[in-house]
Amino acid sequence: MGLIFTAGKERGYVLQASHPIGTPAERICVTDRLEAVRLYDARKPGAPKEALSPSSEANATAKCQELSKARIVAEGSCGLLNTMLAREVPFGEGLMMQGQGATKQPDGSYQPSALAITVTANLSGEGDRLGVGAILFTRPEGSTVVATVFTETAYTEAGLQAVASR
Repeated sequence: MGLIFTAGKERGYVLQASHPIGTPAERICVTDRLEAVRLYDARKPGAPKEALSPSSEANATAKCQELSKARIVAEGSCGLLNTMLAREVPFGEGLMMQGQGATKQPDGSYQPSALAITVTANLSGEGDRLGVGAILFTRPEGSTVVATVFTETAYTEAGLQAVASR
């Protein structure tokens, strides 16, 4: 399986290919659609202030405990977005893109969902973590879970031009 991240001026997508990048895919599916997408340069570790959650650690923790008790998330796998991002900065992790999730409606249109979607990648670290990234889902009260972890992350030439122009 390969993951592809693409974005225009206002909308972004997470695409899943049936084969790893570099191998012709038989099928490519949209797994996530992002509205009001913002692109970042993941070669710069950390997260810009506008990408951080305005929620408190207490609110996020309370929601995480509720989700854990309901067995929706595993205990310890949920936390405040800001804390989760800060934990990875010493290893070189940075943001690639972030936006509001969108859900397809029965009439084919899309409506913003309650989830913020953040894509991170380690493009400046060393060793085993280099090229590793994650897709994180954040609820309105700040509780965040890692939805997917991926490897072998790289920008295309078009991606490098896009982040350089921001």
